[in-house]
Amino acid sequence: MIRGLPMITVPCFWKRDSKVRPFEYFLKENNISEYTQYIGYTYSERKRANVKDENQRFPLVDFKMCEADVDRLLKSVDLINPLYEKFSRTGCYFCPYMSNRAFYLVNKFHVHEWAEMKALEQSLDKNENCINPQWHIKYSLSEIEQLIEQGNWQFNDQAENSCECQI
Repeated sequence: MIRGLPMITVPCFWKRDSKVRPFEYFLKENNISEYTQYIGYTYSERKRANVKDENQRFPLVDFKMCEADVDRLLKSVDLINPLYEKFSRTGCYFCPYMSNRAFYLVNKFHVHEWAEMKALEQSLDKNENCINPQWHIKYSLSEIEQLIEQGNWQFNDQAENSCECQI
């Protein structure tokens, strides 16, 4: 089966295939049975942290740190990722969970990566058996480019950096 590009699904097969399974494989190949895995969910994501095994720790949840708290801490010790000057979240530039704002920013400021994404999308679009031939849930990258050029690309994302918790 040709799956194509990562899709927005629950649970996320991309996370499973690119993070969870390689980690499990590494542990098995190296005969590691005792380990502690630290996961960076923030306090505002604490619902994601309630499904954990005994080896997982969630220090940001434990310290009740939301994204704004983490941002302040990283800035205070000069460890802020320069991508946060424009993006509110970082990860793979080809993540299907990107916000509309992130698609816009990749298009405008990361032309090489956008071209790579577009080339992959166009090659999959020609394959009739491909389940998901595009990055965005509704639009192809060519359609997104047209909407951006026309000034009609909407940033309908939720409020960014909202935080009810402060440390």
